[in-house]
Parts: sequence; structure tokens; C-alpha cells
Amino acid sequence: MLSCPRGEDIAVLGDDDDDDDDDDVEEEYGEGKTDKAASKQTRRLICRAGDRLDFAAGHYESARLGMEELIARYGRMKGGAGAVDGLDDEGKDIGYAVMLVVGAGNRLEEERSA
Repeated sequence: MLSCPRGEDIAVLGDDDDDDDDDDVEEEYGEGKTDKAASKQTRRLICRAGDRLDFAAGHYESARLGMEELIARYGRMKGGAGAVDGLDDEGKDIGYAVMLVVGAGNRLEEERSA
């Protein structure tokens, strides 16, 4: 989200219909022929340009709160009377996720100050 260009709406291309019925899809090209599959794609707006930072901030805050809860649970599982053995790989994964969330927070602050 934060890597998307400033001043532009954020959208994705998707199919008009949700079914996977490809029986009526034409894939022939040439003079007078159209790609029926391509004509079914539509632009789906995710976020307007003016709402980009607020949208990203909402998702960042949700990730940050979830990460705090995850770290607290991991701490309870790793230490104390009910300690669980073999959580080293999970600790590395959690550390990586924490760095991603921190990086997103830093990028969000950079975008706000720009």
C-alpha cells in the first residue's frame, strides 16, 4: 500500500464474474476477433488516493496490536511453568514478522512527514 504511487487510486484488476466457467471464453486473436476473457476484467478500487495513508495506518494499527498479542502469547509459551519446548523456529518467524510491522510503521511515518 505504501509502495503505491502517491496521488493515484489503488486498484486491482479482477474478473467480472466469480465463477470459473471458461466455456464461453474466446482466446483467438486476429482481425475482427476479440479476447472475451480480457473484456471481462474490471478495475476494483481498493483505496482512493486521498485515503491512502489513513487506510494504511488502520491496517498497520491492526497488525501492531495483533503482534503485541502474539508476542505476549509466545512469551507465556516460552517461559514459566507451562513452557513448551521446540519453539525456536516460531520465535524466528515472530521476530521476522515484528520487523515487517516495525518497517511498515517507519514507512508510514516517512510518508506522513513527506
